[in-house]
Amino acid sequence: MAAALLPRRDELGALDVVAGATTVLVEGPRLRRSAIESVAAAAATGADSGGEVLRLAVTFDGPDLPAAPAERDALVSSLCARPWTVGFLGFAPGFGYLMREDVVPGSPLYLPRHAQPRAHVPAGSVALAAGYAAVYPRPSPGGWNLIGRIEAPERLFDPERGALLRPGSAVEFHA
Repeated sequence: MAAALLPRRDELGALDVVAGATTVLVEGPRLRRSAIESVAAAAATGADSGGEVLRLAVTFDGPDLPAAPAERDALVSSLCARPWTVGFLGFAPGFGYLMREDVVPGSPLYLPRHAQPRAHVPAGSVALAAGYAAVYPRPSPGGWNLIGRIEAPERLFDPERGALLRPGSAVEFHA
């Protein structure tokens, strides 16, 4: 989803425009057909980070990192190989769902969610689930595979300044 490219709600005469993984919610009392068509066109467009890339240093020591060195190395090198795009925000304030076209079933980065979520995931945890990557911006429960952590997760979300990650932003991981 190219959430960053969606028209702003004031441009549409809408009360709200919210992007999801595969849907867009447009809320308003009387939306013009042209407004709906502009949302559909933007949703079909590829995301654009605007050139700025957030680079995150990761310590790969998560409990769900593969034990076998070859599998671990494949996962880390694949994660760090190219930038990810923030597709949309959700679950918790500042939690960005990071996407890449090459993360498909069968790739080292495509890991299923845990059947039983953890009661506590530390802030800064780098995680993978169902084709997405994410960094938990603050402590919370979660069912994703924890593979590492970043320092200073408080940078990702601050109630005073909002979320650092925005739909369409590019994120790079490095060891």
